[in-house]
Amino acid sequence: MTDVLRNWRRVVGQRVRRLTPDEARAMLARISAEGATIFHPDIRAMTGGYNSQSINDYVMRKLAGQAGMIRKENA
Repeated sequence: MTDVLRNWRRVVGQRVRRLTPDEARAMLARISAEGATIFHPDIRAMTGGYNSQSINDYVMRKLAGQAGMIRKENA
């Protein structure tokens, strides 16, 4: 795993852990309503600017885990 990949995952983990379950649920709803495209500003903000389809899926799983929608072990 490269340092860049390790760093954005660490950044996402830190930022998601700071969210309350309600904040994570609201962000998920906003992203879902607008479409989780590679240009979505909330996802870019969570990753520090990185964005791709697989990164978006990773962020959505982490948010769902924080929101209590799925088990955190599965996120």
